[in-house]
Parts: sequence; C-alpha cells; structure tokens
Amino acid sequence: MTGHDDVFLDPVEPRTAAAFALRLAAAGIVPNDATALRAFADALGARLAAAAQAHGWVAEPPFPGATRGLETIGETLRLTFAVRLRAPSGETLGVAFTTLVGGRRPEIGVAPAHTPIPQDWA
Repeated sequence: MTGHDDVFLDPVEPRTAAAFALRLAAAGIVPNDATALRAFADALGARLAAAAQAHGWVAEPPFPGATRGLETIGETLRLTFAVRLRAPSGETLGVAFTTLVGGRRPEIGVAPAHTPIPQDWA
C-alpha cells in the first residue's frame, strides 16, 4: 500500500475526509418510530456537531440541519438533513446530507460545495 492509497486522509479531497469523519460519529440503528426517530436525529446531530467542531468545521444551518420532514416509504420512515460545511478559512467544503432510514445505520455523504440545499427545507 502506497501513500496514494490513503484517500480518506488526502487533504486534496476534503469532502471525502469530511464524509469519513462524520460517518465515524454516526453510530446506531435508526428507529422506525416517528418520536424515537426524531430523538435519534437530535442525538446524532449533537455527535455530528462535536465531530465537526473537532475538525474546526462550521455547519450552516447547525446539525442536524435543514430537512423536508419525515417521509413514509411503505412502512419505513425516512428523514434527510442537509448542512453546508465550511472550513475554518471560510471555504465551503461541501454539503453534508444525512439520511436516516428506520432499521438501518445513518448514511452520510458530502456533495460538492456548489450543491444547493432545497429552499423549502426548514
């Protein structure tokens, strides 16, 4: 394995590093009950905020982020959040999308910096 194989720590790929760091903070299985899922989202938001702070990142809006609200897919609940991540320099790293699906682990990806957060998400 060469130094080039270590993609997650490559400073040229800050979005990949951010996604990796946030995924490490996201633990647990998402409950498939509306009240419990919202409580899980709040607790996850606090863990993600702590991970971001440890790296000097700023999340706008604050974690857990903007959302379109709770969705039902068959008998499964889903909740998706988005935050714009900024480096200490003010540079936008990307937009972190966190998806919570009942019965699964949280999924987090960081889209390119120019990705819009839908205006109707609150």
